[in-house]
Amino acid sequence: MTEDDDDIRGNVFIPQGSGAPSTSAMRPVLKAKPGPPGLIRPGDLPARGWKAMTKISQLGLVGKLWKTGTVPASCETPGLAKESEPTKGGGSGFRRPGRVIGDIYGVYSGSSVSRATLSDAVSAKSMSCFAKILSSKRFHSRATARRVGGVHRIVIRSGGRTDYVDVAGVQRGEANALVFFIKYKQPFAADVEQAVVSAVSKRLAGQARPSFWPNTLLAGGR
Repeated sequence: MTEDDDDIRGNVFIPQGSGAPSTSAMRPVLKAKPGPPGLIRPGDLPARGWKAMTKISQLGLVGKLWKTGTVPASCETPGLAKESEPTKGGGSGFRRPGRVIGDIYGVYSGSSVSRATLSDAVSAKSMSCFAKILSSKRFHSRATARRVGGVHRIVIRSGGRTDYVDVAGVQRGEANALVFFIKYKQPFAADVEQAVVSAVSKRLAGQARPSFWPNTLLAGGR
Protein backbone atom coordinates (compact mmCIF):
# COMPACT_ATOMS: atom_id res chain seq x y z
CA MET A 1 0.00 0.00 0.00
CA THR A 2 1.48 3.28 -1.00
CA GLU A 3 2.51 5.67 1.76
CA ASP A 4 0.81 8.69 0.17
CA ASP A 5 -2.48 6.98 -0.69
CA ASP A 6 -4.95 5.84 1.94
CA ASP A 7 -6.99 3.87 -0.61
CA ILE A 8 -6.94 0.23 0.43
CA ARG A 9 -7.83 -0.79 -3.11
CA GLY A 10 -4.39 0.27 -4.31
CA ASN A 11 -1.26 -1.80 -3.82
CA VAL A 12 -1.89 -4.86 -1.67
CA PHE A 13 1.01 -6.57 0.08
CA ILE A 14 1.56 -10.15 1.15
CA PRO A 15 4.30 -11.19 3.55
CA GLN A 16 6.88 -13.02 1.43
CA GLY A 17 10.10 -14.76 2.30
CA SER A 18 12.14 -17.83 1.45
CA GLY A 19 12.52 -18.90 5.04
CA ALA A 20 16.22 -17.99 5.10
CA PRO A 21 17.24 -15.52 7.84
CA SER A 22 17.65 -12.53 5.54
CA THR A 23 15.16 -13.09 2.73
CA SER A 24 11.69 -12.19 4.06
CA ALA A 25 9.97 -9.06 2.75
CA MET A 26 6.63 -7.53 2.04
CA ARG A 27 5.90 -7.46 -1.67
CA PRO A 28 3.05 -6.13 -3.83
CA VAL A 29 0.82 -8.69 -5.50
CA LEU A 30 -1.82 -6.35 -6.86
CA LYS A 31 -1.35 -2.89 -8.30
CA ALA A 32 -4.71 -2.17 -9.92
CA LYS A 33 -6.72 0.76 -8.64
CA PRO A 34 -9.48 0.10 -7.91
CA GLY A 35 -8.41 -3.49 -7.39
CA PRO A 36 -10.43 -6.64 -8.12
CA PRO A 37 -12.56 -7.85 -5.20
CA GLY A 38 -11.47 -10.65 -2.93
CA LEU A 39 -13.28 -13.89 -2.12
CA ILE A 40 -15.05 -13.00 1.14
CA ARG A 41 -18.73 -12.09 0.95
CA PRO A 42 -20.68 -10.21 3.66
CA GLY A 43 -22.81 -13.31 4.22
CA ASP A 44 -19.69 -15.20 5.33
CA LEU A 45 -19.22 -12.89 8.30
CA PRO A 46 -20.72 -13.22 11.79
CA ALA A 47 -23.68 -10.99 12.66
CA ARG A 48 -24.61 -7.92 10.58
CA GLY A 49 -23.38 -4.38 10.15
CA TRP A 50 -20.15 -5.08 8.25
CA LYS A 51 -19.03 -2.35 5.86
CA ALA A 52 -16.57 -2.63 2.99
CA MET A 53 -13.19 -1.10 3.74
CA THR A 54 -11.89 1.63 1.46
CA LYS A 55 -9.00 3.16 3.40
CA ILE A 56 -6.04 1.88 5.39
CA SER A 57 -6.99 4.22 8.23
CA GLN A 58 -10.06 2.05 8.80
CA LEU A 59 -7.69 -0.59 10.18
CA GLY A 60 -7.30 1.58 13.28
CA LEU A 61 -4.03 1.15 15.16
CA VAL A 62 -2.92 -1.59 12.77
CA GLY A 63 -3.42 0.79 9.84
CA LYS A 64 -1.32 3.50 11.49
CA LEU A 65 1.47 1.07 12.23
CA TRP A 66 1.29 -0.34 8.70
CA LYS A 67 1.54 3.06 7.04
CA THR A 68 4.38 4.30 9.20
CA GLY A 69 6.28 1.04 9.66
CA THR A 70 9.40 0.13 7.72
CA VAL A 71 10.71 -3.22 6.55
CA PRO A 72 13.91 -4.11 8.46
CA ALA A 73 16.98 -4.72 6.31
CA SER A 74 17.07 -8.32 7.53
CA CYS A 75 13.63 -8.84 5.99
CA GLU A 76 14.39 -7.49 2.53
CA THR A 77 14.42 -9.91 -0.40
CA PRO A 78 16.54 -8.85 -3.41
CA GLY A 79 15.42 -9.93 -6.87
CA LEU A 80 12.24 -11.96 -6.45
CA ALA A 81 11.65 -14.48 -9.23
CA LYS A 82 9.32 -13.21 -11.94
CA GLU A 83 7.54 -16.58 -12.11
CA SER A 84 6.25 -16.07 -8.57
CA GLU A 85 4.14 -13.07 -9.62
CA PRO A 86 0.40 -13.89 -9.73
CA THR A 87 -1.38 -13.79 -13.06
CA LYS A 88 -4.52 -12.47 -11.40
CA GLY A 89 -5.91 -11.89 -7.94
CA GLY A 90 -7.89 -9.62 -5.69
CA GLY A 91 -8.44 -8.44 -2.16
CA SER A 92 -11.22 -7.19 0.10
CA GLY A 93 -11.76 -6.08 3.66
CA PHE A 94 -14.85 -5.63 5.83
CA ARG A 95 -15.05 -3.76 9.09
CA ARG A 96 -17.13 -3.26 12.18
CA PRO A 97 -16.09 -1.21 15.22
CA GLY A 98 -12.97 -2.78 16.67
CA ARG A 99 -12.70 -5.58 14.11
CA VAL A 100 -11.73 -6.27 10.50
CA ILE A 101 -11.90 -9.41 8.32
CA GLY A 102 -10.38 -9.56 4.85
CA ASP A 103 -8.57 -11.64 2.26
CA ILE A 104 -5.96 -11.38 -0.48
CA TYR A 105 -5.70 -14.05 -3.16
CA GLY A 106 -3.58 -14.73 -6.22
CA VAL A 107 -3.45 -17.25 -9.06
CA TYR A 108 0.01 -18.43 -10.17
CA SER A 109 1.58 -20.22 -13.11
CA GLY A 110 1.38 -23.62 -11.42
CA SER A 111 0.49 -25.37 -8.19
CA SER A 112 4.13 -25.73 -7.17
CA VAL A 113 4.67 -21.96 -7.48
CA SER A 114 1.45 -21.32 -5.57
CA ARG A 115 2.51 -23.72 -2.84
CA ALA A 116 6.00 -22.22 -2.50
CA THR A 117 4.67 -18.66 -2.48
CA LEU A 118 2.13 -19.39 0.23
CA SER A 119 4.64 -21.37 2.32
CA ASP A 120 6.95 -18.35 2.18
CA ALA A 121 4.13 -15.97 3.07
CA VAL A 122 3.14 -17.85 6.22
CA SER A 123 6.64 -18.85 7.28
CA ALA A 124 7.75 -18.09 10.82
CA LYS A 125 10.32 -15.68 9.39
CA SER A 126 7.73 -13.71 7.40
CA MET A 127 5.40 -13.49 10.37
CA SER A 128 8.28 -12.30 12.54
CA CYS A 129 9.06 -9.58 9.99
CA PHE A 130 5.39 -8.62 9.91
CA ALA A 131 5.52 -8.18 13.69
CA LYS A 132 8.62 -6.01 13.39
CA ILE A 133 6.83 -3.72 10.94
CA LEU A 134 3.97 -3.34 13.44
CA SER A 135 6.34 -2.48 16.30
CA SER A 136 6.78 1.26 16.65
CA LYS A 137 8.57 3.56 19.09
CA ARG A 138 6.39 6.41 17.85
CA PHE A 139 3.18 4.63 18.86
CA HIS A 140 4.79 2.78 21.77
CA SER A 141 3.75 -0.53 20.27
CA ARG A 142 5.40 -3.93 20.48
CA ALA A 143 4.22 -6.79 18.29
CA THR A 144 5.05 -10.47 18.63
CA ALA A 145 4.26 -13.41 16.35
CA ARG A 146 3.50 -17.02 17.18
CA ARG A 147 1.57 -20.00 15.90
CA VAL A 148 -1.72 -20.63 17.68
CA GLY A 149 -3.36 -23.81 16.48
CA GLY A 150 -3.89 -23.36 12.75
CA VAL A 151 -3.36 -19.61 12.52
CA HIS A 152 -0.41 -17.27 12.76
CA ARG A 153 -1.14 -14.67 15.43
CA ILE A 154 0.40 -11.22 15.77
CA VAL A 155 -0.26 -9.67 19.18
CA ILE A 156 0.20 -5.90 19.31
CA ARG A 157 0.48 -4.18 22.68
CA SER A 158 0.42 -0.40 22.75
CA GLY A 159 -0.01 1.37 26.07
CA GLY A 160 -3.00 -0.20 27.75
CA ARG A 161 -4.54 -1.74 24.63
CA THR A 162 -4.02 -5.02 22.82
CA ASP A 163 -4.88 -5.85 19.20
CA TYR A 164 -4.80 -9.27 17.59
CA VAL A 165 -4.05 -10.05 13.95
CA ASP A 166 -4.67 -13.66 12.93
CA VAL A 167 -3.47 -14.81 9.48
CA ALA A 168 -4.55 -18.04 7.75
CA GLY A 169 -3.24 -19.39 4.46
CA VAL A 170 -5.14 -21.55 1.98
CA GLN A 171 -4.06 -23.21 -1.28
CA ARG A 172 -6.22 -24.75 -3.99
CA GLY A 173 -4.04 -25.83 -6.90
CA GLU A 174 -2.54 -22.78 -8.63
CA ALA A 175 -4.45 -20.36 -6.40
CA ASN A 176 -3.73 -19.34 -2.84
CA ALA A 177 -5.08 -16.83 -0.37
CA LEU A 178 -4.31 -15.16 2.91
CA VAL A 179 -7.26 -14.50 5.20
CA PHE A 180 -6.75 -12.01 8.00
CA PHE A 181 -8.70 -11.26 11.16
CA ILE A 182 -8.02 -8.10 13.19
CA LYS A 183 -9.71 -7.56 16.53
CA TYR A 184 -9.29 -5.27 19.53
CA LYS A 185 -9.03 -6.72 23.08
CA GLN A 186 -9.37 -10.38 22.10
CA PRO A 187 -9.04 -12.54 18.98
CA PHE A 188 -11.96 -13.84 16.97
CA ALA A 189 -13.41 -17.17 18.07
CA ALA A 190 -11.87 -20.18 16.33
CA ASP A 191 -15.18 -21.29 14.79
CA VAL A 192 -15.74 -17.84 13.26
CA GLU A 193 -12.30 -17.87 11.66
CA GLN A 194 -12.74 -21.44 10.42
CA ALA A 195 -16.08 -20.62 8.78
CA VAL A 196 -14.63 -17.65 6.88
CA VAL A 197 -11.53 -19.58 5.81
CA SER A 198 -13.72 -22.45 4.57
CA ALA A 199 -15.81 -20.04 2.48
CA VAL A 200 -12.65 -18.56 0.95
CA SER A 201 -11.29 -22.05 0.26
CA LYS A 202 -14.42 -23.06 -1.67
CA ARG A 203 -14.35 -19.93 -3.87
CA LEU A 204 -10.60 -20.22 -4.34
CA ALA A 205 -11.11 -23.59 -6.01
CA GLY A 206 -13.03 -21.84 -8.78
CA GLN A 207 -10.11 -19.53 -9.58
CA ALA A 208 -7.73 -22.22 -10.88
CA ARG A 209 -7.99 -25.29 -13.08
CA PRO A 210 -8.42 -28.63 -11.29
CA SER A 211 -5.23 -30.06 -9.79
CA PHE A 212 -4.33 -33.60 -8.74
CA TRP A 213 -2.07 -32.19 -6.03
CA PRO A 214 -3.98 -32.39 -2.71
CA ASN A 215 -5.66 -29.17 -1.70
CA THR A 216 -4.01 -27.76 1.38
CA LEU A 217 -5.39 -25.70 4.21
CA LEU A 218 -2.16 -24.38 5.69
CA ALA A 219 -3.65 -22.40 8.51
CA GLY A 220 -7.37 -22.55 8.66
CA GLY A 221 -8.41 -23.88 12.05
CA ARG A 222 -7.26 -24.65 15.54
